[in-house]
Amino acid sequence: MSGDVSWIDLLEAAGLVASKHTVCSFIPAILVKNGNPKNIKSLKDIVKPGIRLGLGVPEVLPIGKIAIRIFEKNKIKMEEVKKNLAFNLKTKEENNNEIVM
Repeated sequence: MSGDVSWIDLLEAAGLVASKHTVCSFIPAILVKNGNPKNIKSLKDIVKPGIRLGLGVPEVLPIGKIAIRIFEKNKIKMEEVKKNLAFNLKTKEENNNEIVM
């Protein structure tokens, strides 16, 4: 099951969906190391120098698309975000592995 409702919309437009129901949702979060050593308290803190950031690939993971919209809504430029981008994630498993490390 995709977390990206646009896939459901495409299937629905093609007449391939008999019914649809929301069964779950997710809430984006900023994950930090234990004790928050970089003192990250807001979204704007992630563009400060020295922050190591990982994001989902927008073409693959719904959270990647959502992250871009969140940055835009909060007037955070992607150029600033990319300065701290240490890794791109393509799967939730990669996400889990990076958090543990």
